[in-house]
Amino acid sequence: MTTTRSRRRAFTAVEIAMVASVIAIIALLILPLYRSRTTEARLVGAQDEMASLAKAMLLVEADIARAVPLQALDNRSSQTTGEPLADIPYSERAPEYTWNGLELEESAIDRQWKGPYISYNKSTTMGEIRSLQPWLVVENGGPLYYEDPISPPAGSTNNAADALADRFPLDPFGNPYIFFSTGIYPHPSAFASSIYNSPYNQVWSLGPDGLPGDAPTFGSAGDYYPTPIGRLSETVGDDIRYRF
Repeated sequence: MTTTRSRRRAFTAVEIAMVASVIAIIALLILPLYRSRTTEARLVGAQDEMASLAKAMLLVEADIARAVPLQALDNRSSQTTGEPLADIPYSERAPEYTWNGLELEESAIDRQWKGPYISYNKSTTMGEIRSLQPWLVVENGGPLYYEDPISPPAGSTNNAADALADRFPLDPFGNPYIFFSTGIYPHPSAFASSIYNSPYNQVWSLGPDGLPGDAPTFGSAGDYYPTPIGRLSETVGDDIRYRF
C-alpha cells in the first residue's frame, strides 16, 4: 500500500519581496489621496466651526452690545444657571473684558449674559497657549486677549490662575482661532507703532501649516494680524477667514 503525502511549497524570498514591493507601491499611491481628503475635511470643518463662532458672537453682541474674547463664549452666568455668582469659577464666568481689552462691569454683564453660547469641539487653556505659543498673546504683541493676570479690573477677584484656566477654541489643525471685532485693537508695548482697525467682525484659522500667510516661521507676534498690518491673508498661504 502506497501512502501519498501532500507537500506545501513555501514562498521564496523573491516572491515575498515582490509582494512587499506591490504593497508599498499601492500605499504610496493611496496615502497622498488619504492625506488630501483628510486636509479637505479639516478645511470644511474649520469653516463650519468659524460659522458657529460667528453665530455665537452675534448672540453675545445682541445681549450685551459688545464683542468678547473667543474663550468667553462658552462661559455661563448666574442668570442662566441659577447659581450664585460667587459659586461660578472665575474662568467660567461672564467676561470682564471686551475682545480688545476694554473693562466691563462684571455684575452688569452677568445680568445680561445668557451663555454658554457655544460648546467647543477642541480647545486648550489660555495658560497652555501662553506657554507654548507666547507670540500669540497680548503681552507679547499678539492678538489673543485674556483677562490681565497682573492688573485685573478694579474690584475684581479674578487672578492669573483663573484667567489662564479659561478654555480657548482650536481649529481642526490644532491651532487657536484668531478673532477681530469691528473697531480698534491697540497693540501693546513693542508693537505699539501700529494699531489694527478692523472694518468688520472676522475669525481666522491659520490653516494646515499653522503659519500666518507667507510667514517663514513661527514667533513674530506682528505676523498674526491681517494684512497690511500683519501677514494673515486669504490670498497668500493657506489661512482661512470668516467675515460676519
